[in-house]
Amino acid sequence: RQKAITRYKKLFSQAGQGVLILDKHHRIVDCNYSAEQMLGYPRDELLRLELTDILNVAEVVRLDDFFSELDTGLS
Repeated sequence: RQKAITRYKKLFSQAGQGVLILDKHHRIVDCNYSAEQMLGYPRDELLRLELTDILNVAEVVRLDDFFSELDTGLS
């Protein structure tokens, strides 16, 4: 289990793509360095934002629909 956690943390931190982890209210609870660079915000500022602060509302709704489908197994 510890190996898996270590591997996940390394993958997350070293990913070349920006990765955001959100809670169910669209608040950013974690991000990697690539996300900071891509979005132009330092980590501490990103962790105070919600997804709607960086995406338009229509895009957030589209993502909600997509993830709802994943939850119900439709995708």
